[in-house]
Amino acid sequence: MATMDAHITVLSGNESVEASELFHWLKDDRDVRNPVSRTIGEAGQAELSATVEIIVAGIGAIGAGGIAQLVSSLQSWRRTRPPELIIEVKTEKGRKKLTARNFSSDDIAELTRILDDDA
Repeated sequence: MATMDAHITVLSGNESVEASELFHWLKDDRDVRNPVSRTIGEAGQAELSATVEIIVAGIGAIGAGGIAQLVSSLQSWRRTRPPELIIEVKTEKGRKKLTARNFSSDDIAELTRILDDDA
């Protein structure tokens, strides 16, 4: 299995506080925590190239079960946040912005697709 990282960014609200909360949420999840780290990067052009905190999850290190757990953990965390909060998950296979508090089945399918480094 190739090593692929997922870059998770909070794009709205109090980005640094929310990113820190999400990082700790994922680190507390026993099935996700080991390949999770933080870095600083540039947001995309739509976000005016602001400096943002990026949470990096090593997808290759967690396997298929870990990917499902990462999606579940992101969904659980998102339910606890303000409705206007937006997070983006980006891999070399694509990117997905998650805007709803409850992920739709299409959101989950698309997120799983971009996280699956075997597909």
